[in-house]
Amino acid sequence: MTASALASYALALTFAWAAVAKAVRPSAWSSSLSGYGFSGSLARVVAVAVPGVEAGVAVLSVAGLRSIGAALALALLSGFSFAILQATRTRGSRLPCGCFGGTKERDFRLMLLRNALLAVLAAVVLVGRQVRPVSVHGTVEGVPLVLSVAGAAVICWTLWQVVSSLRGRRNS
Repeated sequence: MTASALASYALALTFAWAAVAKAVRPSAWSSSLSGYGFSGSLARVVAVAVPGVEAGVAVLSVAGLRSIGAALALALLSGFSFAILQATRTRGSRLPCGCFGGTKERDFRLMLLRNALLAVLAAVVLVGRQVRPVSVHGTVEGVPLVLSVAGAAVICWTLWQVVSSLRGRRNS
């Protein structure tokens, strides 16, 4: 299985989970929308549309329309990230997160980090369809793969350290 296919299935699973969680606990999801400035009829439209589009990402991703699903995921993640940044202007750094069925408040940076990681998965799907598979059997051909994996590990470790540092400052 290619990296593009794995990334597509990971997106499908994540967005399906988000859509189902919102459908199972619609009141928790709807109540989190007020923290982003949505109210009235706009909040009702968003409360229905977002889980529907999230389900669409999941369906497209497993139905063989991976590029369309990934592009839709990127559009959603961009919109979510914009809403998060806008909400920090009025609510500060802690925002309600109804993403996966709960209404816990989270630091906006963690939500943006999650969105960025999901956007990377979507980019892998979109770019992966253009790149030929890498062979790990040849030593020269395997070098870029090894360097990419090592780089991704360093990025993950660095992000973990930043998040841990931010949590430490908040608790002190």
